Amino acid sequence: MSRINLGKSIKSLDIVEMSAPSESAEEMTYPSLYLSNREGMDETPNVGTEGEATIRFRVVSKTDSDGPNGKSSSVDLEVMEIEFGEMTESDDEDEIEKGLRESEEEDEEES
Repeated sequence: MSRINLGKSIKSLDIVEMSAPSESAEEMTYPSLYLSNREGMDETPNVGTEGEATIRFRVVSKTDSDGPNGKSSSVDLEVMEIEFGEMTESDDEDEIEKGLRESEEEDEEES
């Protein structure tokens, strides 16, 4: 089975899908997976880490539909197990500071 890139360009999203304003029209947004209060969570990666993970899942529901923007599909997965593989850690503070600096520069440009 092949990999599916789940990223979507911010500029291609409907207003309904956007949860926060974007700093750049070229940015990508991805669906998220939220895990909490499970045994072994102390072994999860740090914030800002990128890597690979393998999940074991069960398909709860799948919907295929034709809409005004063409065909679309959605799937609801029950994640039963996750195994983290190779990771690349980044410095959280640097990413936060970079985001704040870019936001301030954008504000100055608009003034």
